Amino acid sequence: MRVTQWLFRNGLEYLIGALLAVIVVLSLLQVVYRYGFSMPLNWIEELARLLLVWAVCLGAAAATKNGAHLRIDFIADAGGKPWRRFWSVVADIAVGAVAVGMAVYGIDFYRLTAGDYSTSLGFARNLYYLPVAAGGALIFVFSLTRIIFPRHYCRDARVSDEGASK
Repeated sequence: MRVTQWLFRNGLEYLIGALLAVIVVLSLLQVVYRYGFSMPLNWIEELARLLLVWAVCLGAAAATKNGAHLRIDFIADAGGKPWRRFWSVVADIAVGAVAVGMAVYGIDFYRLTAGDYSTSLGFARNLYYLPVAAGGALIFVFSLTRIIFPRHYCRDARVSDEGASK
């Protein structure tokens, strides 16, 4: 159970960090090969771009999980603790609704772009749309989790257990 809880709380962030580290290493390798050896590696740019799309979509899901999306707090802060929780739920419902659209249209774009392949690596270009669908699904799950289990499974950058803004 502890491993599952740790993975739920931290696994996504570590995965995003690993993706970003790979992007940095690939970019450094590209610079060395391009300017050091005058032999640019074209496949690195495609792979780094794909990994960046995954990192962004997973990062949006992590922000949802942690309650770190941008919000306008002056309305929630004016009403005190009960209103703060209410507006947090309203925001999570709105984010969840957008996430459903991301997932549905991400899958549609994934299907529509099947059959188109990248020039350097030869992988299907529809892999650029798969992270949108996966990120949307994760955002929806995290939004729902934040509404149902606000104190047990989710950290919140804005609303603490006592209801005071951080």
